[in-house]
Parts: sequence; C-alpha cells; structure tokens
Amino acid sequence: MKRKILTYTALIFVFLMIFASCSGESATVEAGITDASAITGIEGSEFAEGFDIATLKTVGKHSVSLTVDGKTKKYTVEVVDTTAPVIEVGEIRVNVGDGVAWKKQATVTDNSDGKIDIKVDSSKVNTSVAGTYSVTYTATDESGNSSSATATVIVGTMEVTEDMLYTEIDKVIAQIITDGMNTEAKVRAIYAYVQDSINYASAAETDDFIYAAYMALFSSGTGDCYSYFAASKAFFERLGIENIDMVRAEGGAPGNHFWNLVNIGTKDAPRWYHYDANPISGQYSVSGCLLTDAQVAAYDTWCGQAYRKYDASKVPASSSDIITDIPELRG
Repeated sequence: MKRKILTYTALIFVFLMIFASCSGESATVEAGITDASAITGIEGSEFAEGFDIATLKTVGKHSVSLTVDGKTKKYTVEVVDTTAPVIEVGEIRVNVGDGVAWKKQATVTDNSDGKIDIKVDSSKVNTSVAGTYSVTYTATDESGNSSSATATVIVGTMEVTEDMLYTEIDKVIAQIITDGMNTEAKVRAIYAYVQDSINYASAAETDDFIYAAYMALFSSGTGDCYSYFAASKAFFERLGIENIDMVRAEGGAPGNHFWNLVNIGTKDAPRWYHYDANPISGQYSVSGCLLTDAQVAAYDTWCGQAYRKYDASKVPASSSDIITDIPELRG
C-alpha cells in the first residue's frame, strides 16, 4: 500500500511539472520595455490596467498582470538586461588652471534601474597647459554591460555667454521642474539641485554671475557663496522668478556673503523670502531655503554673528508667514 501511495504521489508531481512547463506562464523580457508585445513567450498580450511598467526596469523575476485574449491573469516574467548604458558627452571647455568635475560633463542613461559605475580616463589631459586633449568615459551597469565614449577637451581661456549657460540650465529645468509646480515648489527644487551639484571650495569671481554659475554647475563643480548665489539666480532668471541680489552689509561678519531674495507670490501680491543655498558647516548649519526676515535675524542672534546683515530699507520686507519651520530659529 505504501509503495502505491508513493507511486501515485510521484505521478501527480510529474504531471504538475509537465503542466507548469507547458502552461506558458513564464516569459522573459529586456529591461525597460514599454510594450507588452516585447515579452517573449506570451503572444498577443497587453499590460493589464493599473500595472506599473516601471517594475520591468528591475532585473529579476516579477509577477506581471497581462491581458491575453480578453482574459487578465498574472504571469511570471524574468527581466534581463543585455543592453549597455548610453553615454552622451559633448565638447568640454576648461580654463587653464581650473579643476574639472569630469563626471558632471557626461549624461549616462540605462534601460534598467541599478547603479551605474562610471570611470573617467583623463590621464591625457593637462589643464595647466592650453591645448586640445581627449578624455574617455566608460559606464558599466550592474548586469556587466559596458560602453565607452571619448570627448574632446579644449583647455584655454573660456568665455561664458548667456546662451552657453541657459542652454545647460534648460536641460536641468526639464529634469527638476514639472508641470503643476507652483513657484515655491520650483524654488525648493532649485535649492536641492544647487546644493547637490556644487561642492564648497575656492573663492569664485564675484562680478559675473553668468560665468560663476556656469563654472560651478557645469565645469568645476566647486565654488563659494557667490557660486551658490549665482547658480540659483540663473535658474530664477530663466524661470521668470522675481529675485533680488543680497550682499552682506558693512558691520556684518568678516568678508563678503551673497544670497538671494525671491518672490514666490505675484507682482500684485508679493511674498518675498530669503534664499541662501550656501551650505553652512558646523553647529549652525540649518536650511537657508525660504526664510523670513525674523528667521534671518534669529539666525544671526543664534550663531552670534551678523551672518546675513543687510540694509532692510533697500529691499522689500519678507512675508511674515513661516513656510520653512526651523526649531532653532523660532525665537
């Protein structure tokens, strides 16, 4: 009896294995597809309503809701990645003696999610000597697919024009600004991008915001408070956000400091706020995004120095509504 039961169980197992192998419920697809017809092994399928196709950018097995012949059911789909990342990099111009944030010069995209390892071979470039050089980028995704691209590097005396700056600014705006954003949301998106894109370092030129913004955002990747101010102003100008240049007044903390005053309201109903993207290190590091006059004064009191001292008679008063609540500045 025991042998018969075992034999019967074995037959059921074999039958189930054969059925599963013939059911057609498993399939493969290249990562990043947007059309269900690209799924191999399942003919005439469509993505079921509500299925998030972004799931298919992650390598591995996924449960996918598909509609075939009017019937919706779940299939096991294995996402694979055999496509190399795409590198886009144009001509790179550098001033003699300047540093270069090489990775910021290239845009790398891939059909799948996951980390992309980018290596830059700039060994043939001497930024101390004017001339024409080449730099090679290699991008490898987590599936081991790899591609390379070579760009020309021109080292010399670079002139930055408004067209050069705003061509690059427009590319960023397309990435960080979305339809439906109000002015406040746009300003906060700019703040995050500028802080993430510039590393605080050497002093920048303080008489040309176009040059300073371009160098900090799209060339060296470094700068001081003027660089953060200039980069932010470039976005405000391009998006038509009313702004005023702010500079530390005499009697304030030693040295210069620059920041922006922005209107997130309208001409008829303005709502002015202080905006300072410069990262403040140490124990007094707090957000400088959209602060009121009172918060700016509270900050100076808190840190014990006139960090943002300014002549209030020369600029409009800020809104009194606190929209960036900072516990240290509540007074």
